[in-house]
Amino acid sequence: MHRFKALAGCGLASVALATAAYAQTTGGNTYEVTGGTSIRGGTTAKPKAAGLQFTFKLSDPSGNVPQVVKTYEIDVEGGKVNSSLLPGCKAAALDAAQTDAKCPKDALLGKGTLTALIGKSGTPAADALTCSLPFKIYNSGGGKAALWIVARQPTCPVSLAQAVPAKWTKHGTTAGLSFTVPDTLRHQVGLDLPVVSAAATIKKITKKSKGRSTGFLESTGCKDGKRDFSVTFTTEAGEKQTVKKTLAYC
Repeated sequence: MHRFKALAGCGLASVALATAAYAQTTGGNTYEVTGGTSIRGGTTAKPKAAGLQFTFKLSDPSGNVPQVVKTYEIDVEGGKVNSSLLPGCKAAALDAAQTDAKCPKDALLGKGTLTALIGKSGTPAADALTCSLPFKIYNSGGGKAALWIVARQPTCPVSLAQAVPAKWTKHGTTAGLSFTVPDTLRHQVGLDLPVVSAAATIKKITKKSKGRSTGFLESTGCKDGKRDFSVTFTTEAGEKQTVKKTLAYC
């Protein structure tokens, strides 16, 4: 496979454990994020296993190619990630092999699709090429994850296979996922590669651990009965925007 390193930042894969929809604009970018699960409740002592659906959209209100997002930070109140529950498949191993064929079957968390533009930020989006890429989300162990992105013609002008390393995060009762997209995946041959939409589903996965059924993603509830859900987008210019929504339930 011809490896063309491109089109990799995708804001997805988190532990959002409720439904949210919100849009916000910063600089030249407008962000819209939605996420949800059917699981509600749970406590720290008795968490509930959960799955996840997550989408985001990015656009420029002027109809131009949007600014490239460099870093994504996804945070959800009342969430927990048990990354040691499943075997791992590391981003470096995926890149070295140029295939996920050797990844443990149980390391696969979910799948999704992203769409990226190939053009120059600030120029008309109608003149940019579009690339649609499927991806898989793997647990990597040690509190890490990997986004495995593969593209084939004709749905994309180029063929590629590339991993994006990510890290599961924990701040008090808030859990999430964060990753920084490498420069080689944000630019190619003098062009910008902003990801303008992404959608993913992480399965509800449970395993027996210490005599009880444990979920890879779990809901631990919220003290005020409401769940704070947020995604922080940071562009290459350093413009940071947090799209936050407080849900009426948890």
